[in-house]
Amino acid sequence: LQESKAHDEWPTEGKITFKNYSVSYRPGTPLVLKNLNFTISPKEKIGIIGRTGSGKSTICLCLFRILDPVTGTIFIDENDICNMNLLFLRKKLTIIPQDPCLVKGTLRYNIDPINEYDNKEILDLIKHIGFDEEFSRDDICEFDEILDSEIEEGGSNLSVGQKQVICIMRAFLRVSYI
Repeated sequence: LQESKAHDEWPTEGKITFKNYSVSYRPGTPLVLKNLNFTISPKEKIGIIGRTGSGKSTICLCLFRILDPVTGTIFIDENDICNMNLLFLRKKLTIIPQDPCLVKGTLRYNIDPINEYDNKEILDLIKHIGFDEEFSRDDICEFDEILDSEIEEGGSNLSVGQKQVICIMRAFLRVSYI
């Protein structure tokens, strides 16, 4: 395989192209996406709609190379993702799930689980989007203490909206372009 020319600043534009892309869940099973061809232009917002089982989630699995193609490829900014280091690719992409995934731990841990950002960066983001108001309770005296707020398993102590905002903050911190 030819090594991708992607670099640390990749992706620069965010153009995604599926070219003659077909995939199955396991070798020898029927194709679930067949000869898919489309391009998403940089900064273009799209919606993928379809009936249950039509392949909407499968497209996301393919972007993260959880499934590899039977034929064809996906290009992001003209780079074939099949030729990229898998960890590099996955670190550069972000998905905001329909059902937010949170774990028991602090708000800080749920926003930055690999401890990549400092408290100031996270607190600036929380303040910028107004999420600090969600935690303005009597038991939190200092703004910094917001990060120590306990999140229950699955975010059971939060509303659906609060859980989604936490996932969105996680995505914003990663500074992905896609």
